[in-house]
Amino acid sequence: MNQRERFTVAIRCPDCGQVGSAAWEENAADNRQHGVHRELILLSNGFRRSRQRGLSGNPRIICDRCDAALEQ
Repeated sequence: MNQRERFTVAIRCPDCGQVGSAAWEENAADNRQHGVHRELILLSNGFRRSRQRGLSGNPRIICDRCDAALEQ
């Protein structure tokens, strides 16, 4: 069974300043033969996941207050 690591990061809207957090899950350090595979699993209230992906390949996070996209 593959181990997964979870971590939470603080996020802040670049336009209106709203703050929140995003929780991610990724494959464990000892299971990255094919690179890091990350999944957005939870966003705090005030933010939503976009269907579009950012330059990193991760889903874009959008501020509900002003519709700005957070850079990743």
